[in-house]
Amino acid sequence: MGGALPPSEHTTSNTVHTFTNLLCGQRYAFRIAAQDGNCSSSYSPPTEISTAPCQPTNFTARVDCGTNNGNFLWVESIGAGFYTVEVTGEHGHVASCSSNSTSCTVKLHCGLSYSATLVASTESCNSTKHADIHFESAPCLPGDVVADVNCDTNVMNVSWTQNMGSDDYTAWAIGTDGHNTSCNSTSNSCCIHDLQCGKVYEVVVTSSSIHCSIIAGSDYRVQSAPCKPENTTVDQNCSSNVMTVKWDRSGTNQNHTVTASSASGVNSTCDSTESSCSFLDLSCGQLYTFTVTGHTNVCMSEISSPIEKTTAPCPPTNVSAELNCKLHQWTFLLLQ
Repeated sequence: MGGALPPSEHTTSNTVHTFTNLLCGQRYAFRIAAQDGNCSSSYSPPTEISTAPCQPTNFTARVDCGTNNGNFLWVESIGAGFYTVEVTGEHGHVASCSSNSTSCTVKLHCGLSYSATLVASTESCNSTKHADIHFESAPCLPGDVVADVNCDTNVMNVSWTQNMGSDDYTAWAIGTDGHNTSCNSTSNSCCIHDLQCGKVYEVVVTSSSIHCSIIAGSDYRVQSAPCKPENTTVDQNCSSNVMTVKWDRSGTNQNHTVTASSASGVNSTCDSTESSCSFLDLSCGQLYTFTVTGHTNVCMSEISSPIEKTTAPCPPTNVSAELNCKLHQWTFLLLQ
């Protein structure tokens, strides 16, 4: 169609005709005319049919240490709507992933041999399968990894099961934002310093006897100690008596609690995952002290520097009026 391919004619005496050697991933228009010995009818309206998508090419696999992911890449094939990768391990593990782009990822078991095949599909047809590729999953890393963070020092202690023999170990804290830090040990534990506050780290342990080309992280995640909120300000809306507390958000993976303490000893709190929080129902005409604390499921940060602010004045009450008839004047009395 569209002038890309020259038209061709085929003659048959039957009511069925099979076309062979059509190109993959193409859309064809078919029109039929009846013919006797001398005359031909006009052609029927065209019927459009798409052939099966072409077989994908350049199918490759890459494995990641720590996450045990198998990452598959290929070159886009003509006519494909989506692709399916099927993975089979020598031990019987079967996994698959689908994608409408040219890559997808599956979770593998470590230290085993796998084969994978790739098919391009439309809603009605599949391509021929790409020849199987064979590869090894990522090597198994030291197991039983446990990590905890000291809330006061923001130092992570990591422990693991030690392998037989003498190995040098490296424990990695891999930040979801790209910040990585590590510690080394010849035993089964070490402490990781230089963590950034308010971040989530993926923890993985490698050893000198294990050769990993890519350490992408792991499914074991630990939050560092929360950051102390800084540069706190309080914005006041006098007409609505709403007080909005704002601060610099240095910890992207932490929650915050704002406390408003009145001079009379009444406290109100406001929780936020962002960098501001509003109090809607504070008492009017009261002096409040505002503080902010960052926290995770385990740790709490230092309290921010306090800020004092007085809420909007209370509206007058017990208003009365007197009329001086001779002078035609009103006098209003306001009692607080």
